[in-house]
Amino acid sequence: NTISLPFTDNFENGLGNWIASGQDWAVTTDTFRGGSSSVTDSPAGNYLDNTDASLILAGSIDLSASTSPVLTFWHKISLAYNYYHPNDYAYLDFSTDGGFTWSNVKSWGPGTITTWQLVQINLNDAQYKVSDLKIRFRLTSDSSYQGDGWYIDDLEIKEKDTPNTISLPFTDNFENGLGN
Repeated sequence: NTISLPFTDNFENGLGNWIASGQDWAVTTDTFRGGSSSVTDSPAGNYLDNTDASLILAGSIDLSASTSPVLTFWHKISLAYNYYHPNDYAYLDFSTDGGFTWSNVKSWGPGTITTWQLVQINLNDAQYKVSDLKIRFRLTSDSSYQGDGWYIDDLEIKEKDTPNTISLPFTDNFENGLGN
């Protein structure tokens, strides 16, 4: 199925827009940015040894007619780090062929982001302006030392806002309210 813009998911209604594999991705109320829940790869605590957990958008996004699409989401991460085994990572991947092949767009780890951080990915590049773009969040780990995992909230795919243009010099006496 094709997802139209704007697309938002704050995970308040579960994972109906997503396909989870490799581990128990689930909605949690333990931590969240907006609303009362977020999604995580490890709702019961730390992720498992040798994890390869994916959360894949079930539908495809049609960006072929978009002018300035952007993906935004909030996240926090706790990926275990050991000097001898720095192998725990979180990945944001895109597929431009409906999920047959994947390309890494951004990765994090090992390490920790303790407060909610905004991620913005410009999708204006021609390689993403296709009719069947898919998104995948993926967490991988080795067999030693685990962390609390990856929390994701308030995902949105939309046309980038274009700011209003104001000519200089600019004056406003506020007689007409806060319109400017």
